[in-house]
Amino acid sequence: MLDFRNIDLAAKPIKQVVAIQAIGTWTGGDIPLLGSVDGVNFAALEDGAGSAVVLSAAGFLFLEPANIVYKLDLSGVTSSNLLIKAA
Repeated sequence: MLDFRNIDLAAKPIKQVVAIQAIGTWTGGDIPLLGSVDGVNFAALEDGAGSAVVLSAAGFLFLEPANIVYKLDLSGVTSSNLLIKAA
């Protein structure tokens, strides 16, 4: 399990993730999940209904296994206790 404490995940892409958990609180809005097949060019992920996949509060996201690289866009997000875990 990867454990990222209070760091910018925009600079830390995560490979082969099937679950992401956010613990703590933050301000600045939702945290979108991004994906990439080359690890360089990222785009916002959408669910089957076309809605953006985001963390809007502490919680858990289960992802369909895929051979892509994930990262979270923490632009504008501030927190003193945000913990993101990925497995």
